[in-house]
Amino acid sequence: MNEEISGQITALLNEIKDESSVSKNVKIKIDEIIQSLKCDKTQLSVKISKLVSDIDELAENPYLPSYVRPQLWNLISLLENI
Repeated sequence: MNEEISGQITALLNEIKDESSVSKNVKIKIDEIIQSLKCDKTQLSVKISKLVSDIDELAENPYLPSYVRPQLWNLISLLENI
């Protein structure tokens, strides 16, 4: 995956994770997503599919602050354009 795009996604996920209103469980899931993003062993298409699935699952979390969902959807759009 392009280092620039990977860096953008990681930065946006870290930004969401640093929000004080985001629950601990969501922060743990974001850390898992960041780790899977850094893994170079998987094929690009598989990695992107997994990331989109994980972020979509996270966006459906009922305990997620409502203002965070559009940020996650933007990440999904960014990944789908790769």
